[in-house]
Amino acid sequence: MKKYVFCYSQKYAIWKNYDMKCFWCGEPLRIMDVTIDHIIPERLLDSEEEFMEIKEKYSLADAFQINDFCNWVPCHSTCNSKKGKRVFPGSPAFLMIIDGVLRKSEKVKDYHDKLLSNVKTDKQIGELLTNLEKGVISDSDLLILLTRTKYKHYNYAEKENKFKELIPDGWKLIDIDDYGHGVIANGKASGLIPLTVEPHHSWRCPHCHEFGPWHGSRCVNCGRTSVELD
Repeated sequence: MKKYVFCYSQKYAIWKNYDMKCFWCGEPLRIMDVTIDHIIPERLLDSEEEFMEIKEKYSLADAFQINDFCNWVPCHSTCNSKKGKRVFPGSPAFLMIIDGVLRKSEKVKDYHDKLLSNVKTDKQIGELLTNLEKGVISDSDLLILLTRTKYKHYNYAEKENKFKELIPDGWKLIDIDDYGHGVIANGKASGLIPLTVEPHHSWRCPHCHEFGPWHGSRCVNCGRTSVELD
């Protein structure tokens, strides 16, 4: 039988959900000292007949798996060694232990799944921020991408409705910056607009006379800059 190799995320999820304590001695357990014990010994994977007897003895479901959160608990290596490969008698106390681990297993599994999901999300965000920092993609690229997908990182539906009269046709409100300006995009371009009924005159383009949207000093509406360069 090849012993199961635990990944770090499994160890962490089990350790965290058992209050960072050894299951057997109840003493505090550091994450770097965690070993995972099988309540029903892993050796039974080589003895199907004995395993079936144990499942019947402990009233375990047919779907019970030796290598699953329903059978894993965190402990010190010394406590793990002391327990060894023994199968405990089916006493009421031990049946309560089994039942407690079974009840907690769904919570541990859910925590582990969320942990893996967060790791994947953080990795993607990290790569995105790195590409933004390196200039591989621009802020505008990111905003345009958001308008082309059903998913929006921010939900501005309510605010977009509030400023509906101020947003040009065909444009979507993507963000509101720290100064209260609206960041809008139309799938091809993005820019800033004032979110006030009577914007300051400095917002008006000297060429098309619209109040943006502006991308830096360039009016996205007409494509010209506020100050023409020779």
